[in-house]
Amino acid sequence: MQPSRPQEAPGYCLLRGAGPHSWRREFLRPAGLFTSRGTSCRFTWEGDTTREVVGDPFRVLDTTLKGYPHLVAAGYWSYELGRVLERLPSRAARDLDLPDCYIGLYDRWQVPPAPLPRPILRPAPKA
Repeated sequence: MQPSRPQEAPGYCLLRGAGPHSWRREFLRPAGLFTSRGTSCRFTWEGDTTREVVGDPFRVLDTTLKGYPHLVAAGYWSYELGRVLERLPSRAARDLDLPDCYIGLYDRWQVPPAPLPRPILRPAPKA
């Protein structure tokens, strides 16, 4: 069953600037997914093709994206991923089974309609 709204689809991602008239992009169904935990990296492509790689997730993703210049990567990088870059104390238990990064690799996106600008109210000029 297809979701009735794009934001309900698996892998949907919205990026938006901070200002009232800033840019917005909606990334629809990803062509692939990149996840990592420590140095264990996994690519899952449309059609359930999976490739696993061991290495620095930043470099693995960068090297792969150079071979696919039409893709846009959007997702999250967790604080725990910093342990790949440097030795950090591990004080918190891994109580959630989440990857260190979860990056959608998108070949389709759209610019959603901008909301109407809010009117600017100014005082009437004095006579």
